[in-house]
Amino acid sequence: MVVYQFIQDSDAYNYLDNRGDWAALERGKPLARSWRPPRVGVDEHAGRWPDFPSLLLSIPVFSARAWETLRPLVGASVEALPLDCPAGPSYFAINVLDHVEALDHDRSEVERFDDGRVMAVDFYAFKPGLLRGKHVFKLPETARIEVLVSNDFKELVEKHCLTGLIFKELGSAS
Repeated sequence: MVVYQFIQDSDAYNYLDNRGDWAALERGKPLARSWRPPRVGVDEHAGRWPDFPSLLLSIPVFSARAWETLRPLVGASVEALPLDCPAGPSYFAINVLDHVEALDHDRSEVERFDDGRVMAVDFYAFKPGLLRGKHVFKLPETARIEVLVSNDFKELVEKHCLTGLIFKELGSAS
């Protein structure tokens, strides 16, 4: 399986205003029962609404069309939480529930803060077998700064011409 970083293309498309407290969506805990759709602002600088508008690096947002397309693949690993968006199509904040301890620290190149926390990963190496069947997930070390997806996710996005994503290949996981 090839692993990609999920990157929203905020240069080419309109994006959502990230003001507000989004920390609960970075923890990987279910929120659907208590969720109240927050109102999000918009920046319409590009004049085009994507299927994956930018909000924060660690919080994917799907259009209703993207959610219907990807739900069979990722539905067991995420919650789609509605957003109150005054313009553009209907959008969902995606709460990624799969946080997988799959980063092989011995083989990866990792930059750390003075306290030992991971600042960035320059080269990804994954522990064997842990990502089998995972199509959208986070690593606990980088959950606040990135979302990772499988090649199956990427191929489905491309097959259905869903817009607004850039995929950065990070490496293979067996």
